[in-house]
Amino acid sequence: MKKKEKILICGLGSIGQRHALNLIKLGYKNLILYREKKVNKLDQRLEKYLVVNKISKAIKEKPLIAFICNTSDKHLSTAIPLAKSNIHLFIEKPVGIQKNNIKSLIKICKNKNIINMVGYMMRFHPAIVLIKKILSDKKNWPFFYFRSEWGEFLPNWHPKENYKKSYAANKKMGGDISLTLSHDLDLAKFFFGKIQKVIKLNQKNNILKINAESIVDYFIYFKNNINGLIHLDYLQKNNSRKWNIVGLNTQILFDYYKNELIFTKKSKTKTYKFKNFNRNKLFLDEIKYFLNCVKNKKKIDHDIEQSYKLLTDFKLLN
Repeated sequence: MKKKEKILICGLGSIGQRHALNLIKLGYKNLILYREKKVNKLDQRLEKYLVVNKISKAIKEKPLIAFICNTSDKHLSTAIPLAKSNIHLFIEKPVGIQKNNIKSLIKICKNKNIINMVGYMMRFHPAIVLIKKILSDKKNWPFFYFRSEWGEFLPNWHPKENYKKSYAANKKMGGDISLTLSHDLDLAKFFFGKIQKVIKLNQKNNILKINAESIVDYFIYFKNNINGLIHLDYLQKNNSRKWNIVGLNTQILFDYYKNELIFTKKSKTKTYKFKNFNRNKLFLDEIKYFLNCVKNKKKIDHDIEQSYKLLTDFKLLN
């Protein structure tokens, strides 16, 4: 993709501004910024760029691609007119929360050959890439069980803001924990394929006093005879983010916060350290991948249609 092409950023919260700054870092400086109203303070490096407050004005600027980074409840109402205008789409997860509107967007993208991607940047983590490689080697099988846990304390995410007003705490804005922390749901399918059955357990508590679920567990049965458990919560003050994948002769342990992966096969154990891991590189790598797919007109695996299937598998759509 040529560096001079126009790129639209929709939504200027933390993730929208991150993508904008990363695009500038990669040499893409012909940006258009869209937000309905001024909420977040704009990074001074973005102040020189055109900011519009209507999607129709953004479309008139004729961007080649758009990054959809506003709140989840507005993803589809933003993306649909852009897709109709032949603009390629990168949509932050989740793709949306309205089932029929997602189906409409899929149809438009297919009819107009719109390259599209949903932003699950954890697929680009070096440990996740390594796990996928281990699982792809049939010599390491059989595997039969996995457990993932992701727990963080929601009030610590943005300490200077009222967490109760954030999208993550508001179900109507698409902020349920299953959607906000859906990376592990995506990774489960990325690792193990088609799902046969999902059982959901959510604990009724009001510790945080928010209008959204704050703790949930999923029991998952895959068509390839893998069983799995995914635990998500907004309540752990000591952050925990781990994967444990168990096989007959093998085990994979990944601790995100320790930047460490331990792979055991029979009696041999190998430890991988990711000491120089920089979280922003995940976002850089995913947008480089997307831009390359647009350039080469390449269909993307984790696109809107696949994301729709993910959300229906876990019964997360209205």
